[in-house]
Amino acid sequence: MSRFVVSALMLLLAGGTATTSSAGTITFDSSPGATPKTIVEDGVTATFTATTQYVVYPAAAAFLQTLTGAVLLDLGDPNIDVVDVTFGQSYTHVSLLFATPAGFGAAPFILSAYDGTTLIGSASASGTLPSGGIHYEGMVSFKGSDTFNRITLTSTVASFAIDNVSVSNSVAEPSMLVLLSIGAATLFRRRRV
Repeated sequence: MSRFVVSALMLLLAGGTATTSSAGTITFDSSPGATPKTIVEDGVTATFTATTQYVVYPAAAAFLQTLTGAVLLDLGDPNIDVVDVTFGQSYTHVSLLFATPAGFGAAPFILSAYDGTTLIGSASASGTLPSGGIHYEGMVSFKGSDTFNRITLTSTVASFAIDNVSVSNSVAEPSMLVLLSIGAATLFRRRRV
């Protein structure tokens, strides 16, 4: 196999591989108060607003199983809510835990990611009812090829809770950068000869 083909394969391999670097997680554990609310925690700055007032509720363990500590929740407004989260910088990945009331069944929980007002993509998930639980609980995650600086959260039920909002960015693996460099150098050398 020619050096050119080997170099081209190395460049192709290097171009598509990335790992995720952790940026931080908002747990709500040290952030009492209600929306609108800006939280700076674990290196992440986020402003939470909602169509109805959401509060940081400190005793989630009393009625939730996978969401622990404090959570951001609606205390029972009968309308469908939208929670808007604007981050202080752009990210490529977000995940969070959510809970919805069991009385409505396993309703979809929808996360939409935006760069300003431009929709980048969305993800949805339905929770499961833990043994002895009174809320469907689950995790929703979105990873985009483009960065986003804002997400919206909604469900088909009238209220929900969220916890552990984790954000990160994809970065190229160092070993892939080495392969990319070797491939580029080989192609450059091949052209000079």
